[in-house]
Amino acid sequence: VFYPDLGIGLMAFCNVTYTSPWPYEEIVKLLFQELDLKPRETGTSEILKTRQKQVVEWIQGGDTGLEAEILAENFFLDEDRKRRMDRIRPLLEQAGPILGMGDMEPRNQLRGTFDLYGEKDTLWVGFTLSPEPDPKVQYLEVRTRD
Repeated sequence: VFYPDLGIGLMAFCNVTYTSPWPYEEIVKLLFQELDLKPRETGTSEILKTRQKQVVEWIQGGDTGLEAEILAENFFLDEDRKRRMDRIRPLLEQAGPILGMGDMEPRNQLRGTFDLYGEKDTLWVGFTLSPEPDPKVQYLEVRTRD
């Protein structure tokens, strides 16, 4: 069991024939009632801030040169370029001219969300970076803010 917000994970090994992996209810009680663990504070990594600006530039312009720099090699395997751009373009049109972007809300050092403020509507953008020395965008979601 992993609790990434707390920065801990639990592993147990046993012979299932003779015992259960662990007294799960007791562990949950210890972690959340007795120890009163709180989620760890996650700052915004520099790479998240950098990719945030680049993602905004890319979704507005679709620059193929920028794609090569910021998108992971598997990015378009999930949704091809044409389909992705055909889905994002109407959202941008609905939002109107982009006036600015909100602060990054990090989930961890390689994942975060932010708002993109248009003249008529606000878009929600979430992305995940690949775990490599030069992290690239491997997941991107753009939708209206509801």
